[in-house]
Amino acid sequence: MIVQKRIETWSIEESNKFLNRMRQQKDHIFILYFLAIYTGMRRGELLGLKWGDIDFDNKRIYVKHSLYYVSGQGLVLQSSKTASGKRNISITDDSCVSMA
Repeated sequence: MIVQKRIETWSIEESNKFLNRMRQQKDHIFILYFLAIYTGMRRGELLGLKWGDIDFDNKRIYVKHSLYYVSGQGLVLQSSKTASGKRNISITDDSCVSMA
């Protein structure tokens, strides 16, 4: 029998409260938190983003790379190897404004 752990998540209200606090503090990684919460991007995908991966006109993020830690090598930027690893994510006007 496989027992699955219950995953605790923040409510929308809790997420917004956290983001508002980060924005007020002018935290330099606010946009990473914002994108993680609103797009579901993985940590490595967020850290592997380049400005060229963001299409502000069409409101899309093109996930092409991930940043990983490899023992003995440090941080390594890798291109997504599979079709499922490459994806396009729609973003909101708020996301565009937050990144600009």
